[in-house]
Amino acid sequence: MSRSDHSSHQRLITEIYKLYDNNKPSSSDVYRLHEYRRIIENRVELLFKKLKLKDRDFHVLPTGSSQTNLAHRGADIDFVIWIFDKDREEWGYRNGDRMHERRSDDYSKEALSARILNYLREYSEEDFGTLKSNDFIPARIPLHRLVIEENNKQLDISVHISDRLPYAHSAAYFLQACCETNDDFAVLALIVKKWADGRKIKDSPNGYFNGYALVLMLLVYLVEIEGAIPDLLRLYPDRFGPHYDISELNFKRILPRRPAPTTNPKSVAELFRDFLRFYACFDFDRFAISIDRGFIERCQHISKKFYLQFLRKFSKYSYLEYS
Repeated sequence: MSRSDHSSHQRLITEIYKLYDNNKPSSSDVYRLHEYRRIIENRVELLFKKLKLKDRDFHVLPTGSSQTNLAHRGADIDFVIWIFDKDREEWGYRNGDRMHERRSDDYSKEALSARILNYLREYSEEDFGTLKSNDFIPARIPLHRLVIEENNKQLDISVHISDRLPYAHSAAYFLQACCETNDDFAVLALIVKKWADGRKIKDSPNGYFNGYALVLMLLVYLVEIEGAIPDLLRLYPDRFGPHYDISELNFKRILPRRPAPTTNPKSVAELFRDFLRFYACFDFDRFAISIDRGFIERCQHISKKFYLQFLRKFSKYSYLEYS
């Protein structure tokens, strides 16, 4: 590398870290996350007392980039209300001392989820102040979505009734662990998403990538191609499964010990450049990224429930599916 090339390379590294520092979550973002979580917990507790469900164990958990170190400053916040259901059956809520019929459609898990979300929606202005919007969204996974006028912060709240961790929470917990193994992972994830924003391909409502798909592409590249992040699924096979005990979750320190550093010598600028080169030459017709197995496989070998498939390079026909 010539002296001028070296100087340009160092400037690019400096600009990448500067962009990250200017866009990573601020202390006020962190404070709001904990404050909103407390508000939701208090409101759900009041509803459970009203419905005689005080014996039901629940947790309000941040999910997605709200949970990991991969959010950008001012990003939307996602919460899931996980109601632990050890029986894994349809169940209702108590009315006085009488339990309604378990199989009644009026008291199914779906009905209780809707009841909780509509209750939160009813008291949103009292809890969060003046709102720009306050909606119940009857999607495949129903949401309560609100936008707070004071700071333009969007909150998406869902309900999960099961004895297993919500899928999105398990995935985010794993990504947070990846951040512990390599300080540049969070930097690269933010840069890739900013680049995708600029190229107008991070736009999932219109059929393009969402942030999770881009981070997954980056992670597979760093683990499988560069070896810049250890293979945590292999090193800790029992730590990221769906039955991991909620009482053992430690968001300040996920891994029992930090794995030995990798020997990859590339700078953050070189990794970003080579990430783009790798997917520019990716064989989109024959290969896809397996979500459950964590690496690149031939399309015909991947379960159709867990894959990230690219039908055309960075096109609106790229999509992500998981169960």
